[in-house]
Amino acid sequence: MVVRARCPAQIALVGAFLESVSLSGFVLFVVAGMVFVSVGRGRLLGSSIRIDAHQMPEIDELVRTLAARLGVEPPQIFVRDDLFLATTAVGIGEPYALVLSSQYVDHLRRGELAFLIARELAHIAAGHTRLASLLSASGRENPVVALVFGAWLRRTEYTADRVGFLCCEGLDDALGGISIATFHAIGRRVDMNALAEQRRELEAEPTLRMGEWIAAVPYATNRLTALRAFAASPLAAAWRAKFDAPRSRPAVATQPGLTATVKRRDLRRLLASQHCACRRPDRDRSYSQDAGGPSRHQ
Repeated sequence: MVVRARCPAQIALVGAFLESVSLSGFVLFVVAGMVFVSVGRGRLLGSSIRIDAHQMPEIDELVRTLAARLGVEPPQIFVRDDLFLATTAVGIGEPYALVLSSQYVDHLRRGELAFLIARELAHIAAGHTRLASLLSASGRENPVVALVFGAWLRRTEYTADRVGFLCCEGLDDALGGISIATFHAIGRRVDMNALAEQRRELEAEPTLRMGEWIAAVPYATNRLTALRAFAASPLAAAWRAKFDAPRSRPAVATQPGLTATVKRRDLRRLLASQHCACRRPDRDRSYSQDAGGPSRHQ
């Protein structure tokens, strides 16, 4: 598989970073990251609301159902007051923590919340959360980290969007989740056609895209367009069939320890797909017609 760099400057920065870090420095970096993650978990316990079967049980049930469907251990769930992040996952190992913002939860419909939660569970399943937590224990964007690792971080967001879409009821829930998480309550009034026009302006002028190159999350206009393109593709139809088929089986898993409704092998294929990890989804041109999953075309 050949990965085509979309931002040579960032590739150079990553190379310079790796060359400048010795083994002892790298170990120190990892240890420091683990300490910060522990501190962050302590802050969650001290300043957030922990969700369980007795407190906001509808959220607990939704998380457990989605976690069982994806074959991951249910994370601890917290609600905190966060103006900037609707949802995030943190941790370097089980139990991970899923953090929801009290500023957003009440504005999200169940399907939209399911999309956002499934995205974070996808990050956990793919191992994104482990590395991202070492880079930023709070889950918030760090400009320096985004400058060096932004290209990889943005690709993980496109991957998570795809899994979120496959786990919610339809495209409207996915687009609504992105819209509310990006624009808060006013996102319900967003004209998607107007956003598409804004994206065309960005594509027409390369200098306007520089802001995304130093960000950990892609522009919302790109995410919305990419998800629409994916939803209309044969690749999405193939994976949707895999995600929906287990629903006909008896006893959908909603408790820890029950059988996952999506095979781990299939989930790994989706998360590791070169389409998800290495290209912006709206530019994929090698969708598989085979219901067995994504193609291996170069």
